[in-house]
Amino acid sequence: MNKRSMRSWLITCVLLVTVGCAAPSAVNSPGPSGAAEVSAAQSVRAEQPLFVNFYATWCGSCMAMQPVVNKLAEAYQGRVTFLTLNIDEPQNREAMQKYRFVGQPQFVVVDVRGNIVASRIGIQTYEQLKADIEAALRIAR
Repeated sequence: MNKRSMRSWLITCVLLVTVGCAAPSAVNSPGPSGAAEVSAAQSVRAEQPLFVNFYATWCGSCMAMQPVVNKLAEAYQGRVTFLTLNIDEPQNREAMQKYRFVGQPQFVVVDVRGNIVASRIGIQTYEQLKADIEAALRIAR
């Protein structure tokens, strides 16, 4: 994936969070891409489950998972908040500790009470991540 398509993907992910799911109080000032970013620390006790995607721009596995995460975000739009965090950005260190970051790509699903329902590292299937999201949605009911 080239630098231009990576930037487009990041902007799309940030827009999915800020336009489709995030509460206005959870939006910070514009990030390096020029789009607003959501603080993971502000997302606890949300109205809906949270899917956190920890990635790095230099990580091939992270880029390979991009279409899967995009498909999930589309399928669960309005029901789950999707948050994409670059592990190399200092402002994401607190979230990395909070959600027990181990390695990238890492996908963490958090229920509406702020409890981690699932955490997966590495390449995952759509079905595996969907099952984690469904578990968090069952808790939300």
